[in-house]
Parts: sequence; structure tokens; C-alpha cells
Amino acid sequence: MRSVEASLTLPAPRSQVWRRVSTVRGWETLARAFAGWGSRVRCAVLQGPDDAAREGLELEVRSAAGRPLLRARVSSFEPPGRIEWTLTREGSRLGSFHLLLSCRLQETGGDSTRVEMGMMLLFSSRVLEIASLLIPIRFFYRRRLVRALETLREPASTPV
Repeated sequence: MRSVEASLTLPAPRSQVWRRVSTVRGWETLARAFAGWGSRVRCAVLQGPDDAAREGLELEVRSAAGRPLLRARVSSFEPPGRIEWTLTREGSRLGSFHLLLSCRLQETGGDSTRVEMGMMLLFSSRVLEIASLLIPIRFFYRRRLVRALETLREPASTPV
């Protein structure tokens, strides 16, 4: 699958937006919105600090019942402008997949920040990989990226 991208300009300084996207709780919020899971998932840190993201940080995303859904690892970390997550899911009914999710922040002048999110999804199943090229799923994934970005507009009552 080719990459899918979405962007949004927020009326906030880059440092404030960075604090929201570079923590475990911030990423959990984005992941819930992107996947449509709502509050039915929890992130557990497997390796690294409890909340501050760093390159190499590993998480496991679990269902409310505790079943592992996927693993995530910070694959690139360049504060305060870029963070990339590599996500994997092994052994699901639809086959395994690998997802690269990136977030870039650019100051646009004043106190505004442009947030660009991109993703690339690779299926281990040839059938699903071919289907992803034939079916217009890029449209749906882009909508999910936009939904995740929209969570950044919501004021954080506590630092996220």
C-alpha cells in the first residue's frame, strides 16, 4: 500500500503540541481515535520510560479484557519535530501486518503549528496486500488519520 497522509494546523505553539504527541498517553489517545477503539484499549509500556517517548520505547496495546492487539515501538524520535511509530500485529485472523505511523510538526508562524501525520501499511498476506491496492481503503485510512488529528484540537485538561 502506498502511504496516506493528513494534516491539520493548530492554534498552539509547537512545544505544546509536541508534549501531546510525544507521550505514551498522547499516543494512546491518537491510537484510540485512529482505530475507532474508544476507551476499550490500554497501552502497557514493555520497555522504556513510563510516559515520555524515546527511540526504542516499546508498548503493547491491549483490549479492555487484556488481550494483546498489537505492539508499537518508537522507531524515530527527533524532538520537537518528528516521531515515528512502528506497529505490528502477528497472528490475527486476517494475517499479520506492519504499520509505520509518522507525525511531523512545523511552526507556521505566530503560535500555530502544522501537524502532518502519515502512515504506510504492509500486510503479510498477499491476498490482503493486493486487496488493499484494489479497494479504495486509502480513503478510509485518511479519514482515520484526520479523526486522530482532530483529537489534538480538544483541550487537554491534564497534560496528555
